[in-house]
Amino acid sequence: MSRSLFTLCLVASLFSLGQAPLLASPGETAPLVAQAQNRGSGAGQRGERAMERLNLSAEQRQQLQSIRQKYAGQTEKLETDLRSQQGELRQLMAGSADKETIRKKHNQVTQTRQKLGDLRFEMMLDSREILTPQQRQEFAQMAEEWGGRMKRGRRPQN
Repeated sequence: MSRSLFTLCLVASLFSLGQAPLLASPGETAPLVAQAQNRGSGAGQRGERAMERLNLSAEQRQQLQSIRQKYAGQTEKLETDLRSQQGELRQLMAGSADKETIRKKHNQVTQTRQKLGDLRFEMMLDSREILTPQQRQEFAQMAEEWGGRMKRGRRPQN
């Protein structure tokens, strides 16, 4: 996967995880923060900082929440499938399975990763339409910062 596509997928993932706490009503925030934090190391906090940095209007936040909800079921299913398939592949590798069985499972994992990446990319494209040209530029800059930090092995701070 090219660096720019990887960065886009990474940002889409962080973007979607971070939206939930920011876009929820005050009474809904705690469960959504817990959900985002359970999914990854600080993704919710990074997403929240990203939303603040973009200076989104209330209407933009609501539109982004709608997009997140639109893709949530599909994304969660693919993530669950991917984790399961990866576990199966690890078991096959540790066991006595033949090369062809392992290769088939690897191909299944690869296809699921691709589907998940495509879905996240579509979510990114939908989200992009909501941003102003200035917000898009800021978002692109944040993506570069995140991508560079991830490449160097550090977690993003912005």
